[in-house]
Amino acid sequence: MKVNKKFLRNIFFLFFILLVSSCIQKDSDSNQDSSPAYKNPDLDVEQRVDDLLSRMTIEEKIGQMVQFVGMNHLKRSEKFLSIE
Repeated sequence: MKVNKKFLRNIFFLFFILLVSSCIQKDSDSNQDSSPAYKNPDLDVEQRVDDLLSRMTIEEKIGQMVQFVGMNHLKRSEKFLSIE
């Protein structure tokens, strides 16, 4: 089966943006405290989730929702893609 080249290009572009933004984010994280609240097991789960989500960029949040699952999944899902 042939995978839509435009779709793959968009996926790879998204990953590139996420990679660049994560490198930038790591530089700014070095100025923050060494023990973030989301890593503290003594806190409530809700507090930890709120802390983690507040630290994530929009690109990271999108990345969590559109994780690449592999070519086999794409091949099975290809019949649901539309040409636009």
